[in-house]
Amino acid sequence: PTYGAADHPAPPGQAADSGLLAGLDPDAFPGLKEYSEAVLARCERYAILRVLEREKWNRSAAARSLNVTRKTLAAKMSEYGIER
Repeated sequence: PTYGAADHPAPPGQAADSGLLAGLDPDAFPGLKEYSEAVLARCERYAILRVLEREKWNRSAAARSLNVTRKTLAAKMSEYGIER
């Protein structure tokens, strides 16, 4: 049997193709590792953006909240194309 998006419905009130993982089709990746890396990248980017917004884009405060160094936060922001 195959497992796909239809087997994992969206939360009530949310379209099946919306949300954090919208557009990430597991079948489009060569393997689980690559798909997992793409999912992790989306989650990290989302978390960083949420914390930056909460901290009013104060990078020192955001880094503390994320429990990473400012250097790590800056590297992740660059990696994910996050800029104010």
